[in-house]
Amino acid sequence: MTSRKSETAPKAYKIMVLQGDHIGPEIMAEVLPLFDLVQSRFNVQIERVERLIGGSCLDQHDCPIQDSTLQEASTCHAVLLGSVGGPKWDVGDSSRRPETGILRMRKHLNLFANVRPAKIIAERQLKLSSLKDEVVRGVNIITLRENAGGIYFGKKQEPDQHAMKASDLCEYTREEVVRLTRVAAALSLANKPEPLPIISVDKANVMATSRLWRQVVTETVRDEYPQLVDKLSHHLVDSAAMVLARDPRKLNGVILTENLFGDILSDLTSVIPGSLGLLGSAEIDAAPNASADGRMPVGVYQPVSGSAPDIAGKGLANPIGMFESFALMCRWSLGLPQLADAIDAAIKESLESGQCTRDVGGSLSTQQAGALLRQSIQQSLS
Repeated sequence: MTSRKSETAPKAYKIMVLQGDHIGPEIMAEVLPLFDLVQSRFNVQIERVERLIGGSCLDQHDCPIQDSTLQEASTCHAVLLGSVGGPKWDVGDSSRRPETGILRMRKHLNLFANVRPAKIIAERQLKLSSLKDEVVRGVNIITLRENAGGIYFGKKQEPDQHAMKASDLCEYTREEVVRLTRVAAALSLANKPEPLPIISVDKANVMATSRLWRQVVTETVRDEYPQLVDKLSHHLVDSAAMVLARDPRKLNGVILTENLFGDILSDLTSVIPGSLGLLGSAEIDAAPNASADGRMPVGVYQPVSGSAPDIAGKGLANPIGMFESFALMCRWSLGLPQLADAIDAAIKESLESGQCTRDVGGSLSTQQAGALLRQSIQQSLS
């Protein structure tokens, strides 16, 4: 007979915290108290470990990430990451750049899916966006970028001393495209009551890898998700870029694309909401729903804002992107959708009320904005 104690035993999670550089520790400090909220309000135990990455790791250990940190990350359910990098460390070969720590983490944990939501949730954003109000109102785009293959990871021929020739090999396998398409389908179906459109972006009129991409995406949706066949469309990347600049709502849904195109398009979509400080992101190793064995995706969750050395230490950094990253971690790696919903509601309230930082038209410091967000989250859960 199962005891009552075992029936109510708390779920245990191990989370790695990497604070990063410049504004990274500032915005990270605003979400760390949420771990206490998780444990007090939900039947969850959190083991939190803090390690170094990026410039701070270079300063202390002469490398952008330690091998021991990578090994320990393999034992964690999620990694919460602050912003990394800065001009101080942009010297030497690529192996000593702060961002190399993130690339090594991505490869080590097989984080093949990069998810970057960008949407308009408050009227305030309409005035902040670089596009016209009537163009961006109602934008709701999730860029899903293949994160572990393609031209970024292909064989390279560096320029010789005369800089006469260089090359980058772009390769994709069927399985790489299939697994990302499954993530796109999960993101689509998670939207209620109506699944989101899936917009597959490629360059199939020129590139062989794109023709494979288009074929495999089509076949995977047809064979595994027949309910989404009518939701799938294909766009050439140059056409998609024009649409994003002219009428981005036409691409509302999940933009499913390869590594290079996703890198470019996700940066383009990130300017639509009005401030990089508003955006969180996730790099995950599986579709964002529990698998048959109950395992949730392992992920690295971080804001899109960058380390912003020019405002570091001034209390100007917007913590919302860090809160949104925490919400994505709760939703996908910890199985806490109620807390994720409370965080999203607090962010929307902050923007609608104007109780936010200067980059989005408010007057609050990083610490004041973070405190109000935490208060709103607690009230929402009460």
